[in-house]
Amino acid sequence: MPRFTASRPALQSVLLLAFAAFCAPAHSAPKKPAPPLPAPLLPAAFGEWHATGRPAESSDAKAADPANAAALAEYGLQRFSAATYTDPAGDTLAIRADQFPDATGAYGAFTFYRQPEMQKQNLGADAAAAGNHLLFWQGAVLVYAQFARPEPHMASQLQPLSAVLPKVSGPAAILPPLAAYLPAEGLQKGSEKYALGPAAYAASGGVLPVNLIGFDMGSEAITAQYATPHGKGTLTVLDCPTMQLAANRLRDILSAQGAAAAAASAPSHAVSSAAFAANRSGTMVAIASGSFSPEEAQRLAASVHYQGAVTWNQTKGYMSDAYRAARLYLAIFALVGILGLAALLLGLFLGGGRALWRISHGKPASTMHDTEFISLNLRD
Repeated sequence: MPRFTASRPALQSVLLLAFAAFCAPAHSAPKKPAPPLPAPLLPAAFGEWHATGRPAESSDAKAADPANAAALAEYGLQRFSAATYTDPAGDTLAIRADQFPDATGAYGAFTFYRQPEMQKQNLGADAAAAGNHLLFWQGAVLVYAQFARPEPHMASQLQPLSAVLPKVSGPAAILPPLAAYLPAEGLQKGSEKYALGPAAYAASGGVLPVNLIGFDMGSEAITAQYATPHGKGTLTVLDCPTMQLAANRLRDILSAQGAAAAAASAPSHAVSSAAFAANRSGTMVAIASGSFSPEEAQRLAASVHYQGAVTWNQTKGYMSDAYRAARLYLAIFALVGILGLAALLLGLFLGGGRALWRISHGKPASTMHDTEFISLNLRD
C-alpha cells in the first residue's frame, strides 16, 4: 500500500487555508454602485464657441453670487457652472449657468436679475439684454452671458447653448400663476419681480415691509411698475396659502398703513406713497402704491381677481377654469357627435347591405311580407 508524506510547511499552508475558509463569511454583501454623476451643466463647445478649460461647478450660492446668495437660496439654487469660451476670431465669452429644481426658481431668478434698461430678446423661455450682457432662462436653468463687446446678434449666438440645456417636464415645468393676475393696462413690460422670500423681495425693490408679506407662512409675491395718466407706481400682489391668511395679511397691511399715516412715521414702517389702496380677492392681496390718484390706485388694486385654478400651457399661455370647462364640454359634444355618426353609418351599411342582397335575389327589400315560417307536421 503506497504511503503519502507531506512536508511541515505544506501542512501549515493547508491548515491556514482551511481556517481562512472557515472564518470567512458565507455571503459577502454586494457593494452598492455609486450614483451616477450629473451631466455637466455647460458643454465643452456650442456653435463656434469652445471652452478654454473645464467649466467650474459648485452648489454654493455664495460662490455663485456673494452679494445675492440669500436670494438664490430662496429660489432653490442647486448648482451653478461657470466657463470662458472663445471663438475662431479670438473673442471671449463668459457664461454662468444656474440650475434650480423647477421652472419657478429659474423664472424668479430671471426677474430678480433683469434690469429696467434691458431689452427683450428672442431666446429660451425669456431673455433680456443690455450692452454686452445677455440674460435668459430655459427649463430650470438661468444663464448669464457677457461678451467681450456689444454685438447685434448675441441671442442667435447663444441659441445652440439654449438647445442643449437640461430639460424639465411635468409639475417642474409649470410656471407660477401670479404673473397671470397682473393687469395688462399700464404695465411696464419687464418690470415684474417675482419673490419667494424676504431677501429677494427686499433686493428687488419691494415697497412693503417684508414682515407684512408672510413669506414664513408660504406666501409668494410679485411686483410690477405701472404708469397711468396721473402718475406712476407699484402694484404688489401676494398669493397666500389660504383665504384666512390672505385676510390676515390685508388686515395687517391696512393697520400698518393707517398707523403710519396717523403718526407720520418713517417709510421703513409702511408704504410711503401719495396714493395707497389694498384689496383682497380669494387667497390674493393686491396693493397699489405710488403717485397715482386715489381713484387710479383703487381701480388698479381692484383689477386683480382671484380664480380657483390657473394653469400654464406652453402653447396657449394661461388658462382659466371657465376656459378649461368650455374645452371639456366641446370635447364631450364632439365625442357624442362622432359616436352618433358612426352608429348611423353602421346602421346604413348593415341595413342597406341586407336590403341590396334581398333585391339582388328577387325578393322585396323588407322582410315584413315574408310568409316563410317553420312548421311541424305532427299529424304525420
